[in-house]
This record gives sequence, C-alpha cells and structure tokens, in this order.
Amino acid sequence: MKTVEYKVKICTGHSLFGKSWSKIYIKLVGEDGEGKRTRLHSAVSVFAGKETTHTVSCSKPLGKLVLIELEKMKQLLLPEMPWFVDKVEVTCPEGKFYTFPIYLWIRDEEIHFFREGKALVVGLDRSLVGKYSRDKELQERRNQYGWKEYAPGLPHSIDVDDIGQLPCEVQFSFTKLKQFVLTAAEGDTSPILSPQFGSGAKVAILFPHFKRRRDLFHVNMSTPALDASIVFVDLQE
Repeated sequence: MKTVEYKVKICTGHSLFGKSWSKIYIKLVGEDGEGKRTRLHSAVSVFAGKETTHTVSCSKPLGKLVLIELEKMKQLLLPEMPWFVDKVEVTCPEGKFYTFPIYLWIRDEEIHFFREGKALVVGLDRSLVGKYSRDKELQERRNQYGWKEYAPGLPHSIDVDDIGQLPCEVQFSFTKLKQFVLTAAEGDTSPILSPQFGSGAKVAILFPHFKRRRDLFHVNMSTPALDASIVFVDLQE
C-alpha cells in the first residue's frame, strides 16, 4: 500500500534541563483523518536546544492539519526527566507548512494535544477534534488553577498543597530560582532596612546549613518547595 510521508521537525527548548531521555511519540490529526501513533526514533530529538527532522508515514492524506498529539514514555533504566518543547513544524507531501507552538514542559506520560498555530476564535473552529482539545484544555486549567479560602476575610489562595503540583511553566525554573536566591543574597536593601538595621544592610534567604555565600551554589534547586526563612545579614565570604 502506498503511503504519504510528512516531515516533522521537533524543536527542543534551550532550557538547562529541557532535554529528556524518554521515548517520544507523535500523532498527526487532520480534517480528513488521523495518522497512527509514531515513535520518533532519533534520541537527539530530545537534547536541549536541538532541532531534528523525522518522517511520519500515513496510509492516506490527512487534509488540513488541525492538531498533533505528543506523548513521552519513560525509558527502561534511564532517569525520568521533564521535556521542554519549543514547537513542532510539519511539512505535508504537497508542500503545505504548519507550525504548532508549544513552549511547555511535558513531565508526565499523558497524551498532550496541541493545535495548529493559526489563531481561531471558538466560533470559527469547526473541527470536532479542535473543539474537543479546547474543552479538554479548559477543564485542565480549571483543575490546575482552582482557588480556596485560606481563612475568612483573607484573599483566596491557589488550591494546591505543594507548588510542585502546578504546571512546570508557572514554577520558578532552576535558573530563575538560583538567580532569585543570589539576587536576594547580594541585594542592597539599605533604603528599606536602614531605619531598623543601619545603612548597607543585606537581605538573604537562608537555609539551616548556609554559612557562606558560596553555599548557595550547592542547594538542590529542583526541590519543589524550599522551607526558607528570611533573615537580614551581611554574608561573609
């Protein structure tokens, strides 16, 4: 049976921990049908900052592409790592080009739906799979960003027990969190603190075992929630 071939380019983000050792699967979905779930065989596709091209074969033309499905499965004996995807580009056999912007972390083994990059209001999205993916995304957002009452009379807080339960893209990245801690340690807060602590006071976020500034470089920044206390000190070298 003659098949049609689609060229798929996977663009992995440049984030420090954006790569993954997992098996990656993709499915193309169009207005005239959907392809089969296909594993991307090149391990290079999940290296940070890399762009790799793959061939996805389908039994028939899919028509106008509506969305793609991405799935990440853990490799046996290899560590589980989240994967940051910038975008996926697909070139059809007839030469038509589609871009699927993603810019998200994928850290579970669920199937993730991503629509084609063309902006469409709900009323113009006539595809059933497109509407389904919209409804699924909306429900996921409602589950992720619910609110709860911390105490009567106080503003509501987000309904999670641990910030690690939130999507990776709304958490501090390793780079940002380390930058935050170092900025706090080095920041001159004299305009705020001088009335209480004298001029030139420094603010630092300290953990129980921190005694020197260089200790900040050895903290495990991947910890979901860090139990920190704020103290005002002038850190010594």
